[in-house]
Amino acid sequence: MDTPAAAPDRPRSSLESDIAPYAASSIPWIIFGGSQNESSTAFVQSIHRVGFQQGRGRDDGWIAEYAATCFEGDALIWYTELDDEIQESWKKLRASLLRKYPHVAGVGAPPLFSIPQHAINPPALRPIGLGAPSAGPSHPQGLIGRIEILADYTVLRGYISFDPTSGIDITTDKGKALVISLPQTNSKDVLQLDMLSVPNRAFPYLGLALLSPQGNDPNVVPNALPGVSSSQPYYGSPPTSYSGIPEPSSSCKYAAPSNPNGATVTVAKVPFATWRFCASSKSKTPALSRRRSLVEAAGTRAAAAVWKYNRNTEELTMYWLLDDDTECEVGGYMHKDTSDQLHVHRISDMDMTGGYILEERVRFVFGRSQ
Repeated sequence: MDTPAAAPDRPRSSLESDIAPYAASSIPWIIFGGSQNESSTAFVQSIHRVGFQQGRGRDDGWIAEYAATCFEGDALIWYTELDDEIQESWKKLRASLLRKYPHVAGVGAPPLFSIPQHAINPPALRPIGLGAPSAGPSHPQGLIGRIEILADYTVLRGYISFDPTSGIDITTDKGKALVISLPQTNSKDVLQLDMLSVPNRAFPYLGLALLSPQGNDPNVVPNALPGVSSSQPYYGSPPTSYSGIPEPSSSCKYAAPSNPNGATVTVAKVPFATWRFCASSKSKTPALSRRRSLVEAAGTRAAAAVWKYNRNTEELTMYWLLDDDTECEVGGYMHKDTSDQLHVHRISDMDMTGGYILEERVRFVFGRSQ
């Protein structure tokens, strides 16, 4: 098989492998089009081997750049629509690729390397493609799968699950994860996710319920946070008065302001919009209903029509319809360094908390069942 000319010499990167690379006079082509008879795991493994062969096994950016040359057909279209952050990191690109094209049992590829320990020059790689590129999207009507919870795009923290006692929860056991039906529709449409594994079909949809601070109207979403400000008794002294501090819900992890000198600190808090996941009915369609859904707890403001789906990255994002008919993007959050208390905040609010809400953003990815 023809191979392109050798890559020009480049300065060694501090990220390169400290294992001696195999000698090679050229970089081989690998082809991946995303068709059903191609193995995504074999493709990933072959990319790793090329990185090792070229002495770039630990160069995350170099491997990502090389992998970009290997896509064709549907896989190339998918790749070109990824965020730069994912395209430029092989770790993130690899995770997105394996979610987009899950491994299918029985689909494989011939070994791309056969390297005994004494080998110096491995044989040239053969194309990984086992057939013609796929003609179009392979999404069936009504995709079935589970929702993965990821931190930093790549770290799997668990799956969304359902417990008859505690409701929507987190599990690290894939077998206990909620089985979800995802409608196949335009990526800009707001979706409702049917929880197929929930026994109570009166509330079969995965929605959001507003957590209202005590004494507040349970149907009103708090305004966006104004930001934290402070005042001090004299110049150079620690602050003793704060305003704009978010009022944490029972789901939030919160650190109160303090004075290192032990002085009394006064804190003026403001309502902080928080939602929890819930089992709900289907959202109402009239405009005045603003996508409201019913839940078991009467008087709770909830909605099932909150989801949007990116077919290229498999990411699920959430949007809440406010009373002025504008959407605000909301996101999932958990306590830092734990897998506790999965809940939801307005994303823009989290930039205004002053560091007093000790939580990390998590993302939701739809993992298709095979």
